[in-house]
Amino acid sequence: DDGRKYLVQQTWDHREYHHPFDGITLTEFDTRTLKLKPETARTLYRGTAVALVGGPHLYKINGYYYLFAAQGGTVFTHQEVVARSKTLEANSFETAPGDVVLTNVDTPDSYIQKQGHGALVSTPKGEWYYAS
Repeated sequence: DDGRKYLVQQTWDHREYHHPFDGITLTEFDTRTLKLKPETARTLYRGTAVALVGGPHLYKINGYYYLFAAQGGTVFTHQEVVARSKTLEANSFETAPGDVVLTNVDTPDSYIQKQGHGALVSTPKGEWYYAS
């Protein structure tokens, strides 16, 4: 809403004794130089206890930033989580009540499995849907 552009991505921590999936990072992109501005990088969200958070999508709707991300890896624990914040400050995002918005982890016999990496879609009537 202020014209700035960002890269939102999974944080990868290569340090020994740290989990490699370390949350979701936001970094400002300079449209003049076509380069990232590393001094602006900050972790927005670390995920839930399920861990392995990645594949983020960030939206601003009605004054809130919504962060949708997959978590749980690419096995049967794969699921989608959403968090929101009024700002893009470090660690300002709060997970939705109940943590997970989409999963089949408790229904292993379901035809559809391993949902995640979806996106929001709005209709001309202003309705919002999530497609995974």
